Amino acid sequence: MRTRPGAYGWIVRDGQILLTYWSGKDLSTGEDLGAWTLPGGGMEFGEQCPDTILREVREETGYEVEVGPLIGVSNLYLPEAEVWSYDEDLHSIQVVHVARIVGGEFVVEVGGSTTDARWFPIAERPPVRRVGLVDNANRFARAAGLPSFPD
Repeated sequence: MRTRPGAYGWIVRDGQILLTYWSGKDLSTGEDLGAWTLPGGGMEFGEQCPDTILREVREETGYEVEVGPLIGVSNLYLPEAEVWSYDEDLHSIQVVHVARIVGGEFVVEVGGSTTDARWFPIAERPPVRRVGLVDNANRFARAAGLPSFPD
């Protein structure tokens, strides 16, 4: 079984949440896929969750962040039979922390899997084309008393 840990930031400022657009391959079919997600991504070997969030947010958006408390952990398990281009099961673990912008200049990553980044009003429904992590993190944020998307 392959395990892929990742760390992501729940970043809300002035009534808006920062989301990034991930472009890649559907793990079940291999087809091109894109959807809105939280800023963040895969952890490098030996890296701590806050360090992953700092690195990934900087790479994807140009912002420097301060990482706050953990608000939740979600995970996704895909058996080998459902995973395109893998010959083993995949277990993705997604750790979500609150984070806040403390510096940097907004810029969208060039040459990576993030092809867009935008601020969305947190008081409105999230973009329709989104990964499940956004909904999971929204539930974590709501349970923690943080700004969250409406149902």
